[in-house]
Amino acid sequence: MTRLFKDGLLPKAVLVVSKGTRWEYLRTKLSRSIRLHQNSYSQEEIEKELEKNLINQSLPYERIKKSHDTHHTSLKKIVRGIKGSWKDCTVRVIRAHNLELADLERVDAVFTAGGDGTVLQTALWIHKNNIPVITINTDPVLSSGFLCSFQLKESTCFTSEILDLLQTGNFDWLMRARINLTMDDDYKDNHHHHLKIPRLALNEMFFAEDDPSRPTVHETSTGETGSLVQRSSGVIVSTGTGSTAWMSSASMVSKPDIARILTAAGLDLSFEELDNVTTRVNSDCVYSPSSKKLQYFVREPVMNGWYGRHDEPLSVSPRRGFTDLIRIKSLGWGETKLIVDGLRTFTVPYGSTVTARIAPEENWLRTVVFD
Repeated sequence: MTRLFKDGLLPKAVLVVSKGTRWEYLRTKLSRSIRLHQNSYSQEEIEKELEKNLINQSLPYERIKKSHDTHHTSLKKIVRGIKGSWKDCTVRVIRAHNLELADLERVDAVFTAGGDGTVLQTALWIHKNNIPVITINTDPVLSSGFLCSFQLKESTCFTSEILDLLQTGNFDWLMRARINLTMDDDYKDNHHHHLKIPRLALNEMFFAEDDPSRPTVHETSTGETGSLVQRSSGVIVSTGTGSTAWMSSASMVSKPDIARILTAAGLDLSFEELDNVTTRVNSDCVYSPSSKKLQYFVREPVMNGWYGRHDEPLSVSPRRGFTDLIRIKSLGWGETKLIVDGLRTFTVPYGSTVTARIAPEENWLRTVVFD
């Protein structure tokens, strides 16, 4: 098993989880289409046909192909480095979209090779914090990789800059908190039912109507508020890890909006002063991945109107905040959905309640950070 001692990380069995590139996806899609029409093409002919199709669609073929090649060069560097440095370690490579729970049996360290999407796909299957996850961005030119421990550039020596640091203990653990999700239905046969959904989310959950043009009707309650009926464009609930992702874009107040408010208040600030005010206003939007607080944001709440069942006005609060627990009950007659980390979607029937809270620390994701 992995040694988690001060002398470093010394795994005996490593699983490398690789992203699927866009080029691979398009090539597979074209291959299936060709087989469907009972045509016989060689791989070289398929790739030439793919290039022609992408160019005809005004898609950036060169960029897509280069990104694919860059990723696979990095992937080879990772696998070759592990095999060369850790002689007694077995290494297996699997595509992220093929990953299953059984693949993690007898594995004591995981390397993700890709970007943030690969990290999220991998985390979906890791339910305990006893498996260290080393997250590598294999194409930092095109991917920011907020969730990645290391940006693997063309000039990077993977062995000396990553593996040696891991082996000698020159890194820190970063424990990423996760959302524990449950969904309950009190309306079916007048009995309480626990509905099966994925238990853990690393970034965020999103609660909304399937049709984005339809308002979402929900009853919202947090640890700090009572139950209030709202109509909105959906609710985002994130961890500190997810605060750098969608939540950041959704909840931050833009500089032009702040300028409008200050102008209406009769305040004329310089560009530098406005920049400082904007920074202060948004200072708590991004927070520690190890925080035990959830952040929630209700998108575009309806500011007026009545909800007939309760014969009471809709509420715009709670709009945004931090909490230990949030409950959202579906009151919409449409197709209300719960989307977990952008990967899995579940229907939330009328009357069902989604409860989100921070998971116990034993369910957090163990990652590493380098100085």
